[in-house]
Amino acid sequence: MKQLTCEMCGSTEMVKDGGFFVCQTCGTKYSVEEAKKMMIEGTVDVQGTVRVENQSNVDGLMRIAKTAFESENYEKAIDKCDEIISMSSNNYDAWKLKADALVNVSTKSGNPGLEAYNSLMNAFRSLNGNATDYQKEDIAKTYLKLVVPETLRSLGLVLTEEIIKSLENLCTRGENLLTELNFPEEKKKSYKTSLITSLINTYCIKCNEGIEQIEQNYYGSATEDVREYLKNCLDNYEYPDWGTIDYAQRNRDISESLPDYSVWEAVVNVYERELMVSKFCIQQIDDSINSNTVFDLYRSILYMCAHLYVANPYEIVERQRYSPTDQRYYTELEITNVYDETGRITNVYEEYRELYSTYKNTMVAEVRKRRLNEYWSEHAVEKEQLDAKKAELENEISLLQEKKKEFEKADEIVSLVKQVDKLTAEKKSLGLFKGKQKKALQAQIDELNKKREEYWNRDNISSVLNELEEATEQLENVIEQLTMDR
Repeated sequence: MKQLTCEMCGSTEMVKDGGFFVCQTCGTKYSVEEAKKMMIEGTVDVQGTVRVENQSNVDGLMRIAKTAFESENYEKAIDKCDEIISMSSNNYDAWKLKADALVNVSTKSGNPGLEAYNSLMNAFRSLNGNATDYQKEDIAKTYLKLVVPETLRSLGLVLTEEIIKSLENLCTRGENLLTELNFPEEKKKSYKTSLITSLINTYCIKCNEGIEQIEQNYYGSATEDVREYLKNCLDNYEYPDWGTIDYAQRNRDISESLPDYSVWEAVVNVYERELMVSKFCIQQIDDSINSNTVFDLYRSILYMCAHLYVANPYEIVERQRYSPTDQRYYTELEITNVYDETGRITNVYEEYRELYSTYKNTMVAEVRKRRLNEYWSEHAVEKEQLDAKKAELENEISLLQEKKKEFEKADEIVSLVKQVDKLTAEKKSLGLFKGKQKKALQAQIDELNKKREEYWNRDNISSVLNELEEATEQLENVIEQLTMDR
C-alpha cells in the first residue's frame, strides 16, 4: 500500500479531520473513500464521482504559490498562479502574485517584463471596475519595481535599436497602465516621474560601471599626465579639449599597448550605443524630474566624454623635413591616427560635448550647491547664527524702508517734487532758440533740488538713510558668507 500523498502539492502531511483527510500544506480535502483509493497500488476501478471542491483547490494552490514566493522560488510561484488562473481566470490574487513573481525573475525565457505588465492589467480588469484605491496603488507600485530589472534587461540587448525600442516599450506600458488605473492627473504624473527617475538612475549606474570596466581594460596604459588631466576635468565638470594636452603626452607605447582593431571597434560601439541611450533619457526629462537625477545623467555623459578623449590610439613618428628657406633639415612629429581614419570617435565625442554643453552651467551651479550644502551640514552652528543675523537684518531693513517711505510722503518733499517735475516739463516744451528761458528754468530746478537735498540731510532723515545703508551692507555681507563657494 502506498503512502497517502496529496495529488495537488505532493505533500505527505495529511491529517484526518472529521470525515476528511486534509493536506496540511495546501488544505485540499479528501474523503475517506478517496484516500483509500489513493493508497492502493495499481489500477483502481473508481465507482461514482470523485469530487474535490474547486475552491478548495484554488485556495490550496494559492497557499503553495505564496509559500513559494516567500521562499524566493519565483518560478514555482508563477506555475501555481498559472494553475489557479486556468481554473479561475478572474482571480485577482493569482494575477497580482504572478506579476510580483515575474518582477523578481531575471532568467525566465521570453519577455518577463511584458508578461508582468499583462498580469497587472489582468489583475486590475478582473475586479470589473471595483478596484479599491489600495489595489490600484499596489498595482502601480509593482510596475515601478519592474523598471530596474527591465532597464537592465534592455541595456543587455545587442543592437542599439533594440535597446531604445525596449526602453520605449517600458515607458509606454507604464503610461498605459496608469491610464487604465484611471488615476487623477497629479498622481499619474507622480508615478510617471518615479518611473523615469528609476530608469535614468539605473542607466547611470550601469553606464558608469561599463565605462570603469573599459577604463581598466583599455586605458590602463594611458600616461599619468593624461589620467590626471581627465580627473581634473571630471572634478571641475569641464569636458576635455583635443588641443589641451600635447599629443606626445597621450601617446601610447604602441609596441606594448596598442589594442587589436576588434577591441577598439567594440569600445567605439559601446560609446555610440551609450550616446543614443543618453539622448533617449534626456528626451524623457521634464520639470518634474529631480535635479539630482538630471545631474547624475549629465555626469555620466561627461564621464564618457572625458574617456573618449583617450580612446583613439595615436602613433607619433619623427620625420625629417627639409626647409628650402633655411636650407636645412629639421625634425617634425607626425601624428597618425592608427584606427579612426573616418573620424568615428571624433564625431561621437563632439556629440557628447554638445549634449553636455546644454546643461553645463546648470550642472556647475548644482555642484556648487552640493558643496555648499555639505559644508553647512558640517558647520550647522555657524549657519544657524548667520541665518538668524540675516533674518534680523531683513526685519530691520523693512522697518527702515517704511520710515523712508513716510518721509517721501511728507507734504514738503511732495511739493518740491511736483515743482521740479512741472519746471522740467516746461523746459522740455521750449523750442530750440529759447536758450535764455531754458537757463532760467534750470536755475529754478537746481534751487528746488538743493532744497530737496537739504530736506533729506536733516538729522532725523539722514539718520534713517545712514542706518538703512549700513544694514543693507551688513545683509549683503551675511548673504555672501552663506552663498560663497566653499
